[in-house]
Order: sequence, then structure tokens, then C-alpha cells
Amino acid sequence: MVSLADHETFEASVADSVNFMYKDATPLVNPVSAPELEPPFRIVTSSAAIAFQGLSLVAVAALSFFLPLVSSESSRSPTDAYSIILYVHVCLWAVTMLLDCYLRHQHNILHCSGYIYYYQLTRRLRRANVYIVSAGSTMLLLLSVLVDNYCHDRGACPGSPLKPVHYIQILVSLETLLALPFLVKYLVMTLNFHKNKYKLDSLHDELLLSFMHSQTSVGDLGFRDDTYFEDVLEKQSDMIRYLKRYNAFLGRKILNLSVELNNFRSHASC
Repeated sequence: MVSLADHETFEASVADSVNFMYKDATPLVNPVSAPELEPPFRIVTSSAAIAFQGLSLVAVAALSFFLPLVSSESSRSPTDAYSIILYVHVCLWAVTMLLDCYLRHQHNILHCSGYIYYYQLTRRLRRANVYIVSAGSTMLLLLSVLVDNYCHDRGACPGSPLKPVHYIQILVSLETLLALPFLVKYLVMTLNFHKNKYKLDSLHDELLLSFMHSQTSVGDLGFRDDTYFEDVLEKQSDMIRYLKRYNAFLGRKILNLSVELNNFRSHASC
């Protein structure tokens, strides 16, 4: 249990960290040059990439069941159904990694623009598909080694009623069933985020005040583990980074307005 003194100490440390943000007098804007004014909040489109990931998983799973029906080759061949499915899954893993890099870049843009809650909420969902596909690729690699050592004929394995391609179908189907719920949830949250983007933009100040109030609320007494304090520090660091960038934007805006005002006064005096 956390005593009242411990809570007051934690509250004081939070207040000090908040005061430190406003006491930081480091110049964030070069007063000599006035760069072009940029909007503080950016909206990026990542729904297509998320949907493409889900469709790719479904396509590979369907291909693993369709190819054995149209291919009757039971001997080892680079063009048999077993080999083609392995090649396609390697391509799926490569595409997944590329799309993850793209989505990470988009998330960083949103994070720098102040969408901290959405960034923290979807960060693990974005990585879930990469982990699942990578684990599936590892299992397929292990399966291909076992098949190469114990199944000399692609049509059957000694002591097993299943063919090698059947094991691939099981692994790919399990991979798809595990990844699709995360991708669907990720896609729904992203679509809702873009649908309500203007509302979220207008609530940045209110979210900041409610966040600061929630960290210093006296009614928050009780048991807190290390995870709670790690989450608080992470949210505070994200909020500090956003406030610094937003202050830089406000500084550029003030400089631009000052330049416009000086130009207006010079024209008015003439």
C-alpha cells in the first residue's frame, strides 16, 4: 500500500517534471530565419497497408489449399505445390517487413504531431502481425528441414497419414487465424481515428489538462506496481516531446506574424 507521504512525494516529483517543461529556456526556433508555417497535426493514411496485410495472409492461406488441387506432382521439384507455397510465404514475410517499416514511419509522424494516445494504443497491434508472420516463417523453416530429412517423397511421409503440404496448410491456417483478429482490430481503430480526426485535434488542450490532473489526483491512492510508474514516465516523455514540437510551431507562427506585421507597418507608413 502507498502511504499519503509517498503519494505526496510522487505528486511533488510529477509537479517538478511539469515545471521543468516550462522552465526549459532552450531556443527551439532560429530567430534569424522564419521557415514556412506547417500545420501542427498531420493525418496520414495507413488503412490501405493494414488491409493489404490481411488480404495477403488470406491469399497465401487460400493458395496453400488451391495449389495441391491443381498440381499432381509428388516428386521433388522447384515447381511443385510444396515448394511454391514456401516461396510465396517468404515473399509474404518480406512484404510484411516492408509494410511494417512504412507503418512505423506513419506512426512516428502521428506521434510527433501529438496523437500520443493513438500511438500508444496501436503500437503493439502494429507489431503483432510481424511477430506472428516471423514465427510462422521460423516454423516453416523447421518443417522444411524435417521434411527434407524424413520425407523423401513429397506425396507421403513414412509413419504419418499427412502429406508435407498438409503440414504447411496447418501452419499457414494457424498463422492467418492468429494474425487476422489483430489486423481487424488495428484497421477498425485506424478507421475510427481518421473518421474522428477533427474532434481529436480540437481536444488536445483538454486531453493535456486531464492528463496532468490524473497524474496528481489525490484520489489515486492504492497499490501501484512498477508497471504503473513506467507507464506514467512513458506518457510524460511522449507529452514533453509533443509540447516541445508544438512550442516550436508556435514560435514559427509568432515569427511569421511578426514579419507580416512589420511589412504591413512599412507599407502603411509609405
